[in-house]
Amino acid sequence: MDRLQSLPSARIWEIFLELSRIPRASGNETEAAKWVAGYASARGLISRIDGTGNVLITATATPGWEQVPALAFQAHLDMVPVCDPGCSHDFTRDPLELEIREYAGEPFVTAVHTTLGADDGIGVATALAIITDPGLQHGPLEAVFTVAEETSMQGAAKFREGMLASEMMVNIDSENDQEVIIGAAGGCDLHASMPMKRTAVSGEEGLLLRFSGFTGGHSGIDIHHGRANAIITAARVVRELTAEIPLRLASFEGGTLRNAIPVNAQVLLCGTPEDTALAARKAAAIAASLKTEHRDTDPRISLEAVSHDPAPAMSPEDTRRYVKAICDLPDGVVTMSEEFPEVVESSSNLGLVTSRNGILMITALLRSLTSTGDLKKMMAEALEQAGARIEEANEYPAWTPSAHSPLLKLYEGIYQENCYSKPQINVLHAGVECGILKAAYPAMDIISLGPTIIGAHTTGERVSVPSVEKIYGLLLELVEGMKTIRKRS
Repeated sequence: MDRLQSLPSARIWEIFLELSRIPRASGNETEAAKWVAGYASARGLISRIDGTGNVLITATATPGWEQVPALAFQAHLDMVPVCDPGCSHDFTRDPLELEIREYAGEPFVTAVHTTLGADDGIGVATALAIITDPGLQHGPLEAVFTVAEETSMQGAAKFREGMLASEMMVNIDSENDQEVIIGAAGGCDLHASMPMKRTAVSGEEGLLLRFSGFTGGHSGIDIHHGRANAIITAARVVRELTAEIPLRLASFEGGTLRNAIPVNAQVLLCGTPEDTALAARKAAAIAASLKTEHRDTDPRISLEAVSHDPAPAMSPEDTRRYVKAICDLPDGVVTMSEEFPEVVESSSNLGLVTSRNGILMITALLRSLTSTGDLKKMMAEALEQAGARIEEANEYPAWTPSAHSPLLKLYEGIYQENCYSKPQINVLHAGVECGILKAAYPAMDIISLGPTIIGAHTTGERVSVPSVEKIYGLLLELVEGMKTIRKRS
């Protein structure tokens, strides 16, 4: 890592390396927050940690710069804790092991057998390096470092109005150095629980359907690619089988995270030996058709039907009713934006299904640039036929795009002058903290940007060294360029 010390961004890397020594998986950010606040305090800045664990740092204006509009930087402290199979890393106590690797001749920083946490540790390090730079001339600056972004965004949700004085904010949590994000979808988790009236029948056999090899992906950013949802696919296959064969549903499991397109599912069906044998033969034919149907988006899709011990199961009638409810749920892209071509306006991802303790549980993540109200209604209408109890959780507002932002205009000009091209202006179909903060500070002008990060949330996560250098230089010019923007009266 010594080669990073000679770069203009060396302080960013020094801070990032220190952060990487402190465990900071979501829910365990306390020590990282203390370190960040202490780093700023030791350099004469005002810093505090609020009751939720967020860090707020304030730097007064350089003399003569008092009339420049106040600018805030924002990033999140937590990271996603994932390690390779067989890796013994303990995210509650072990430091990350970092290294530099070359990809197509470009140096990237990555971690050994674990996630790197550049999402969003590199954003924290960048903001902290800028706001504590003793040689930088600037107007009033603030830095906000939130907790729990990767799980619930409760850090941002509890960051109340009045805590910030800034008129403008740069969120450093994007992962492509060529783009600027100016808006994002809001979202809501929807949980449905349906009682399973199961009985055991003598002489039955079990048939386990295993669905695997789906491509998956992020349920917001990748939703428009049309990739198959393993849970929905499983339900449709069961619907096809049970339309002719009186099989009974014993269990249904699928998905790993509410915000990931499911890559696997398994369903246990029960019936007479003749019925399960017939279903196994039909499943083999269906497996071939699935490969053909999804060959472009999910080339490794697989359906395996294997004999299994029987278990208490629902009646054939209830089985068909419950499976129909799942099949009728909106999935994938629901509507496209009229204002921003090629931008998804609303979507639904059926991310989890479990059957435990006699209850079939379904979790879906609904997203919209406007309101999730219509999606909730569609979900309720589909689930009511199965007698589902529906609950909502973790709702967060959309960040409504504005293409007429003074901060965006300033950054666009700086980017074009330095990079000889315009940055891409994008609207995300994903939940970001900017929407929550915008709701608390409606008048705040916000943009989101960041260095190029590849493979976030996986053990292949890596951040481009030249990209960090690029964004750092652009942000330094942005701070200086703030003097060209008129302060609100």
